[in-house]
Amino acid sequence: GGRFFDQEIVDYVCEQFEEKHDIDLEEDEYEYQELFVRAEDAKIQLSRQMKTLIPIKVERIRENIEITREYFNEVIEKFYKRSEFVVKKAISEAGLEIKDIDKVILVGGSSRIPYIQERLSKILGDVISREGNPDEVVALGAALFGKQLTEKAETGKRIQDVCSHSIGIAV
Repeated sequence: GGRFFDQEIVDYVCEQFEEKHDIDLEEDEYEYQELFVRAEDAKIQLSRQMKTLIPIKVERIRENIEITREYFNEVIEKFYKRSEFVVKKAISEAGLEIKDIDKVILVGGSSRIPYIQERLSKILGDVISREGNPDEVVALGAALFGKQLTEKAETGKRIQDVCSHSIGIAV
């Protein structure tokens, strides 16, 4: 997920800055935490553009560390491969094949990353839907499921849990 991607960017920035200026950004707690905010912004920008800059200001040193989409794709590949394995396993455990899938709804902010969309499209084909807001679709799905449970009406549609995590609601 996104937090792992942010950590990779922060690690890269810290490494680059320390090589250039011999200053460990992790020692400055405030600056280090601020890096996570900037890393998240960079990740979002890299979904729209090919490179971005992360500004660092420590003592009298001002530096902009460049992150390219190419580098970002390289560092998130290991995380994507784990996700791909989970997707294939979920399809298999549901007793389905890829050809049986009509639509795939991507969930979460990381699903906006072009690399992830491209790689998933390669294994799943043209079934990836971009009609819902990735930040809201889980809540909408839970609401539909709740409605289906309370009304006990046959709508002709079936909700099947193929997620490795259960959906839980606490009140």
